[in-house]
Amino acid sequence: MAEDTATSKAIGAAALPGIFMPVHTISNWLPKEHADSVLDFMITSQEQFTASRVYGKGEGHIDPDFRKSVVFRGGKEIKDPLREAVTAIKPELQKVLGVPDFPAKRIEVEFAAHGEGAHFERHVDTLHDSTSSTRILTLVYYLNREPKTYSGGHLRLYALNNQETKEIEPMHNLLVAFPAFAPHSVAEVHCPSGRFEDQRFAVNIWVHR
Repeated sequence: MAEDTATSKAIGAAALPGIFMPVHTISNWLPKEHADSVLDFMITSQEQFTASRVYGKGEGHIDPDFRKSVVFRGGKEIKDPLREAVTAIKPELQKVLGVPDFPAKRIEVEFAAHGEGAHFERHVDTLHDSTSSTRILTLVYYLNREPKTYSGGHLRLYALNNQETKEIEPMHNLLVAFPAFAPHSVAEVHCPSGRFEDQRFAVNIWVHR
């Protein structure tokens, strides 16, 4: 009888639904003219993009097996209006995501482009072994030329209690927000044309406490 009970408990545990960190999406986040201007800026800044890095303790390092993309951290004239837009929706995001109110001491912005074979393995946006990370919210703002000519590149979110995943398809002018410590990854991108302007573009934004 004890053996049957143990088996029953094991089956019940396996059947539990996945528990995910909250996520919030906003379609057509910015006015069309603003969205188009950000995309045009990224495309025309192609020569400023460099290989993305993976960060832990110390300096970041290039590891294309873990993260393959190109990034650019310049463009204050584009970043500042984006920061203003984020500040405007911060109260809404905190409420929907269940994040207690906090003063945003810094809004970090990174432009990223994902071409053929680009991906980012499972990770969190805070340090695994540190309590000093000040990133509280992660926002990913997707941009692409329409019609979209690449495929893949979905944002994959991971359950905290089992192997379940959820995917969000990147679409032009879509904003996705979630707590910075939520595990996530970027599925592999396929961009047959090979042209920079046809790639999957994203603005990675982190709100710091």
